Amino acid sequence: FDASDGLWVAWGDVCLRVQLTLDRIDAERGAIARAEVSHRFACDVVLSGVAPFDATHVAVLGVADGSAEFQILDKTTGAVASAEALPFLGDPAPAPSYTLSQTSHD
Repeated sequence: FDASDGLWVAWGDVCLRVQLTLDRIDAERGAIARAEVSHRFACDVVLSGVAPFDATHVAVLGVADGSAEFQILDKTTGAVASAEALPFLGDPAPAPSYTLSQTSHD
């Protein structure tokens, strides 16, 4: 996990990149941090998950028109670099039922 990449948040059809900055450590309250949305873009799917893909892209999993779709998006603009519809086995479930997991092979 590269902390400089920030925290990616998928909410509805919006993808956010949040940068967290540690301001100070308070003896009574612990860490005091500041959060700033550095990137925000709308997607053409209802998002189920988002994860960093490479240095310039994020991967998203979403549902549109009753089918699941895996997309690779530009981290800055949200432009779709690649998209692939995924087949359902059985009846499709609503978007929140799917998750996108990230693994590292470092």
